[in-house]
Amino acid sequence: MNKHQKFGIVLTVIGIFLFAVIPLSDYIINRISKQVVEDLSIENIRQGELATADFDFDQVQEINASSFKRLVNFSEEAIGVISIPEVSMELPIFKGLENDKLMVGAGTMKESQIMGKGNYALAGHNWRDKKTLFSPLHRVKKDMHIYMKDLQKEYEYRIDKIIMVDPNRLDVIEDTKTATLTLVTCNHDGTERLIVQAALVNS
Repeated sequence: MNKHQKFGIVLTVIGIFLFAVIPLSDYIINRISKQVVEDLSIENIRQGELATADFDFDQVQEINASSFKRLVNFSEEAIGVISIPEVSMELPIFKGLENDKLMVGAGTMKESQIMGKGNYALAGHNWRDKKTLFSPLHRVKKDMHIYMKDLQKEYEYRIDKIIMVDPNRLDVIEDTKTATLTLVTCNHDGTERLIVQAALVNS
């Protein structure tokens, strides 16, 4: 067997490995995310709200192969659920921006946020399959409805703004007098942030 044949075999093995690993990682993220939503209870929400959390957006890391080690013993409690039925998105909401939380759901961007009041800001990853985590935000349109719930109340928002901004723009998550929902994720190359904002219409 010559060098070219050996190299061809190595490339084939790598290709098979990637072909298997990529769908597997998508499955793991979606399975854990769905399980957290299914297990949501008032007690879990209370534990999630009492948990210590980091709100430093600069510490958020991209998901990579080594990131999945953190999901082996994932046990974070969600504080609610966000859904956009028109783009088939449903995710748990976690307190804070820790990397393991953002691997399976959305994270709150400010410590004192209250659902249905002020500017409730959530961050999430844009994922390669365009269906997982906050990737569906790239398919939303104005006037679509977003729902958040914490098992005591459900909040209905209507999308009224979709913009791309510089990653350093923080004014979009600053508090407002009117009840607003702000969702933040990256574009496909990480050079800009997609901002989706919605106004509260019912609770």
